[in-house]
Amino acid sequence: MSTERQSTPGPHWIVIHAEAYARAADLARDRYQAVMPDYRSLMATPRLDGYVEYLNWITAIRRMCRVAAAAKAYYDPARAGLIAAAVDAFEKSVNCRDATHVRDVLEHADDYAAGIGQQKIRFPDIDMDAWTSAVQRFSAELLQALKRDKLPPGRPPAQSPS
Repeated sequence: MSTERQSTPGPHWIVIHAEAYARAADLARDRYQAVMPDYRSLMATPRLDGYVEYLNWITAIRRMCRVAAAAKAYYDPARAGLIAAAVDAFEKSVNCRDATHVRDVLEHADDYAAGIGQQKIRFPDIDMDAWTSAVQRFSAELLQALKRDKLPPGRPPAQSPS
């Protein structure tokens, strides 16, 4: 049995998760800023609460990147111009590769502490406020596009070759 995905999540999954991750990013950013005196730098103060909230925030951002990928894969761009535009704007505002890298470093901190992390540790310059705003806009734009255009459910799942 193949483990390859045969289809992508549908519009309800996309919208619900976009709203959930936008809310998660907003809450985590606010809590992080409340406990960190210099919230623009994860390494400013080694506080456990700050680390936890930053991990929650970057995880929400990474998951929103997955929502963007699902929206892009599910909708035919010829029929879903507003969704394609929302995805493009999100991808221009949020560097999903950097989000994935930071999430991986934080998630696998034990490997990095033991010197066996798979990538060089680097913390790109990430603007929490800008990325959180981009996540909020993307979530709202997805919801508006689906409501306004009453888009068809997307293209059917790809058929596996026999």
